[in-house]
Formats: sequence, C-alpha cells, structure tokens
Amino acid sequence: ELPEASVLALNQAVLVSIKDIQRALLVLEQYDTRVFLGDYLLRHDANVLDCADALIDYKGWTYSLLGKEKKFVESVEKGIALLEDYQKKDLDEATKKAVALRLARAHRHLGSDVALAKKDPSAAIHHNELGKDIVLKAFPKKEWTSPKVKEMLVGLDYGIANAKLFSLSAKSYKEHPETLLKEALEGYEEAKRIAAIASTFENPHRYVKCVLLENEFLKAMEPGMESG
Repeated sequence: ELPEASVLALNQAVLVSIKDIQRALLVLEQYDTRVFLGDYLLRHDANVLDCADALIDYKGWTYSLLGKEKKFVESVEKGIALLEDYQKKDLDEATKKAVALRLARAHRHLGSDVALAKKDPSAAIHHNELGKDIVLKAFPKKEWTSPKVKEMLVGLDYGIANAKLFSLSAKSYKEHPETLLKEALEGYEEAKRIAAIASTFENPHRYVKCVLLENEFLKAMEPGMESG
C-alpha cells in the first residue's frame, strides 16, 4: 500500500495531466473522455476554480457539443452557482479576476449553444452581455487590452453578433426590408471589427469564426438588396 504522501502526489500528477490534455480531447472530439475526466476532477480536486472549469468546460460545453442541452445547462449553472458562492469569501484581487473570467465564460457558453441561441436569440444576447458586464467590472480599463481579457470580450461580442444573425434569419424582408438590411449591415460591420481584433490572437480559431460570421451577414443582406 502506498504511503499517503505518495497517493496525494500521484493524484496531483493525474489532475495536472487532465488539465494538460483536456483541450486536446476537445479538438480531437473525444467528448465522452472529456466528460469522464471532468467527473474525475470533481471527485478528486478540492480547488474551487478547477471544479468550476470541470462543470463549465470539461462537462458543460462538451455536453453542448454532444447536443445534450439539458445536461449542458445544468452543468454550467452548477458552475455559476459554485463561483458565485465562492465570490462571497475574502478573495485576493487575482482570484477575483479568475472567478470573473470563468463566470463570463459560463455565460458565453450559455449564449453560444447553437440550438438554444436559435430558439431564443434574445436570451443568448442577454447571457453574452451579462458576461461582458462581469469582465468590464472586474478589470480596470487599462487591462481590457490584455490577451485574456481581450480574447474573452471578443468571444462575447461574437456570441452577441451570432445571436443577432439567428434573430435576423427568422425574419422576413417582405415586412421590413430597410430595417433588416440595416441590421444585417450593422452585423457585418461588427463581425468585421471583432475579426480584425481576433486576427492578432495566437490561436486563429476565433478569427476564422469571425470571418465566417462576416460572410453569413453578407448572405443575409442579399434578399434585401434584391428586393431594393
């Protein structure tokens, strides 16, 4: 039987490995494994921020990708509740900011699930705007251009624009052609703005999504231009 210290060291090594490989599992679409590792982390890691990551990302967002909307919402909302309870403690500034970024990401996820955003674009916009509000209040203005904050804000702005596209797609140009064309143009300009910011990120993933969103807004303008 291993000494307690060895067991603890082994467990810590496993937890570190989980954090190292979880992103790769997402890229490789090994979703079930990612959820399993999230459950393991929740059972064996006492760190609140790590547990929030497990609920919001390893399990929550993965459930969204699997199309399991109910489990997705339940897991992310548990992560939010955990973080909001943790906020009541006497936390240092760095931890407060770490909590804020996770809360913002949780709301970004709730506002980015495709099925839910199509069903209720207004709710999706609300979640992303709530995430932005959390970030802007937690960080002083001079830090809004730091990589982590900038990437989060662009992700939230992307979620808002994407939800507006869903809302636009559900409307008819026959009723309000000028208004819808104006909304589509505004959406295109916003997608173009955030794409320019995302082009500076080390990871091109967000930039590609923003450019694709630009093209979707261009397509959304076509019926209005034809009717004009």
